[in-house]
Amino acid sequence: MILVTGCTGYIGFHICEALEIKKIPYFGIDNFSRSHSKNIINKRKFLKINIGSNRISSLINSKKIDTVIHAAAFTFPPESENKKNIYYKNNIQKTKKFIDCCYKTGIKKFIFFSSSNVYDFDSKIIKPVKENQKNKPKNYYGKTKSDIEKYINKKFKICYILRLFNIAGYTNNKKFYEFKNNYRRIMPIITEAFRKKLTLKINLVKKKNKLLYPGRDFVHIQDLLNIILKIIKNNTRGTAILNVGRGKLTYLDEIIKIFEKYVNKKIGYQKKLNEVGNYNYTLSNNTKLIKRLKYDYKFNLNDIIKSCIKKKLYDPT
Repeated sequence: MILVTGCTGYIGFHICEALEIKKIPYFGIDNFSRSHSKNIINKRKFLKINIGSNRISSLINSKKIDTVIHAAAFTFPPESENKKNIYYKNNIQKTKKFIDCCYKTGIKKFIFFSSSNVYDFDSKIIKPVKENQKNKPKNYYGKTKSDIEKYINKKFKICYILRLFNIAGYTNNKKFYEFKNNYRRIMPIITEAFRKKLTLKINLVKKKNKLLYPGRDFVHIQDLLNIILKIIKNNTRGTAILNVGRGKLTYLDEIIKIFEKYVNKKIGYQKKLNEVGNYNYTLSNNTKLIKRLKYDYKFNLNDIIKSCIKKKLYDPT
């Protein structure tokens, strides 16, 4: 049985959806701090509970959980700079308590979602990062992920630490209710901008007294789900740290142009200086993941954008 934390958030929701379709036994937990109850895939397989609760042990034992997919976290880098206490409490303090609980109850396989924010991308030469590059987070969110990576290492027989780059897009299945206050991922922001004729506020990055568009390494949510399904079947012992990125750099102005091409209309936007804690670019070297899991990425940026345009984002009201 698999336990999915943060099961009503963007990634957790899609994982539960995939497990439900594949008929893989699972149970989901969430406290709706940054998600909506309408995202529960199956109410019979859900409990509203905090990962720091003292009832986690009894839940793991009663459901006979042997695998954990830990997707619960606060995940907005600029916000983390201003709300370090909240990020420490949720991403470190409660997460450590949850990990200890999983260890003591005998969890065999633990899948932890870390982040590309553990890296430092401010080098003068743009190049993809490998997993053996020293962690040097630029923002407090990245620091919380880096701290948990160190804490979790060697605690479980099988452990996957997945450093997620920019996961985006949607599947063609169930409705997803996007939490309004979480419109911080760039794809939903752009999608809503052209649907509601809103003006985008574009964060530019400063380099040598020039303002440039930031670049990101985007991964389709379906590729991440395929990777998770591969990991569930993989019983190689030890701890594996893997980048989850396509290894393709796309700049924000390119994304807007592709959106405009598909919707056949212009998107208005204003330029402003990048927020504190954001990177100029992110770019992965994904060779290690491809080799270990024997997985080739199936979806590209066009697939991501088309899935965003096709998907109706439901407001949780």
